[in-house]
Amino acid sequence: MKIQKRSATPSDLLALHQLMVDAKKQMIANGVNQWTNGYPNSSIIYQDIIDRNVLIYGENFDSAVTVTQTKDSWIFHRLMVNSASAGKGFATNILKDLINEGSNKGVTKFYIETHNTNFAMLHVLTKLKFISTQRFIKSDRSNLGYFIEFVHLTNSPLKSNLN
Repeated sequence: MKIQKRSATPSDLLALHQLMVDAKKQMIANGVNQWTNGYPNSSIIYQDIIDRNVLIYGENFDSAVTVTQTKDSWIFHRLMVNSASAGKGFATNILKDLINEGSNKGVTKFYIETHNTNFAMLHVLTKLKFISTQRFIKSDRSNLGYFIEFVHLTNSPLKSNLN
């Protein structure tokens, strides 16, 4: 599966907003209590774009993810897959692609958080051998229950179907 990847620009904001709305609808339909009406929102996504942290996968905005980086770790946020592409391995292959890219740049730790009701993401993270490090309540979404932080430690790339 060869998928185009590129950094988002401010002109992508409307399409990313539509992808976010689609992702929220998927979460509601699947009983995932991770996002709210106010989170995430276009302002957060716009700031991610300005900070050059958003990657878009696919020519038709099949998916997108925010990646923040430190010297030896990357943190994945707001991984969104369009409902038309859901269930086709996009999330798995995006994470593999990013772990490979980071590993090749010397990154050894990859973090992601998800809600305990996000069974699809929990399955992906388990499959990719992410390790649960903590359960916690987010202060801005305390009414949603607990979230789980995961880490993937690596010294070698994973096989991705994106290239």
